[in-house]
Amino acid sequence: MTLTKQYYPDLKETVYRKILDNGLEVVFIHKPDYQETLGIMAVRFGALDTIFRPKYRKLYRQFPAGIAHFLEHKLFEMSDGSDAVALFSNLGAEVNAFTSYQQTVYYFSTTDNVKESLQVLQKFTETFHITQESLEREQSIISQEINMYQDDPDYQLYMGLLKQLYPESALSDDIAGTLQSLEEVNIKDLKMNFDLFYQPSNKLLLVVGPENPEDLLVDIEAYQAKSRRRKVYEIDKRDHDFLPVKQSSQIELPISGPKLALGFKGNVKFTSLSIPFYRLAIKLFFAMALGWTSSTYQEWYEKGRLDDSFQMEIEIHDAFQLVTMTLDTHEPLAMSNRLRQLLKNITTLPDFNQEHLDLVKQELYGDFLKSLNSLEQLAMHYVDGWIGKEDGLALTEMLDKLSLEDVLYAGQDFIKTSEVSDFIIFPQ
Repeated sequence: MTLTKQYYPDLKETVYRKILDNGLEVVFIHKPDYQETLGIMAVRFGALDTIFRPKYRKLYRQFPAGIAHFLEHKLFEMSDGSDAVALFSNLGAEVNAFTSYQQTVYYFSTTDNVKESLQVLQKFTETFHITQESLEREQSIISQEINMYQDDPDYQLYMGLLKQLYPESALSDDIAGTLQSLEEVNIKDLKMNFDLFYQPSNKLLLVVGPENPEDLLVDIEAYQAKSRRRKVYEIDKRDHDFLPVKQSSQIELPISGPKLALGFKGNVKFTSLSIPFYRLAIKLFFAMALGWTSSTYQEWYEKGRLDDSFQMEIEIHDAFQLVTMTLDTHEPLAMSNRLRQLLKNITTLPDFNQEHLDLVKQELYGDFLKSLNSLEQLAMHYVDGWIGKEDGLALTEMLDKLSLEDVLYAGQDFIKTSEVSDFIIFPQ
């Protein structure tokens, strides 16, 4: 029953960890001064996982887009006819779930009945029960969900850019799938995906809160010991063969002013820096180039070229690398060209100096420390790291090790190997 202990002195956080006999990883982040407890079951299974094979089979299979999200919805309906949401509510807990490109996460928060809530969390994420009637009902519900987003111009902007950067791939589809892919979802495929991806060795049970970790572990081990033993399957995921980007596209919608999305699709080899170091270096690089502390941002803001609508998103993973910039602008074509030219000539910018890097590092570290006051954000730092088999709490160490040369190398490498596209929405 021994837990391994890791202390992060800069964060003043203690993490306890154990891998159970069935492969389930159990982690506790002890927060003795808090009243609330957060419980999470994370699964390494997301919207990108549509082409794979169990290693006992020779051929890969492609499954409908949105199947991970579909499973997330249906697992709340338990085999004994009860509803997991109602069970949590009866215990005084709130529960929710989400699916991303690389993970599915179920979580609850409560100030009471923690052990009972953990049992419900374990139970409904280990059992599969779907009837044809409930399948068809869910297809209708998710179809309405997809249709609802079609009227959101910011959603259309982002998805329009992804379709340019990753045409005909899982990244160009909504995480919920498409109306066509929903019709292709069937019980047999859902069961196969559940059996493969929801095996204990592919899951993380994380508890963040004031309870004694060893006390909780006794209950968790007892529950897992009496759970039905499942055969362990190795999964072989096929890499996505992304097509070349489409250079530019535009549509018209009933909006008050134009919107621009500019995207960089990376083709990184990760030879000199590991993925977490590279990701952090890219975040620092773009913050130095176009963050609010940069001279470019300040100049463009004063001239009215940028406003508070400007946002950057950075996704650096083994499966894909993506940097997006979105903004409202009355000159979308000119702004797209300015941003492209700026990043082509990045080495000429005066902002790439040690003093500015130190400032950006301090800001990033401060935001990270502030986020740890939220149980949800602290937990998701850990989960995001676990999904990529990284340490999601090791930011301090990485910041200390990354030099200005590392940041410039990563940024220039990313820009040099990237394919670029933009997507514009004009008012009708």
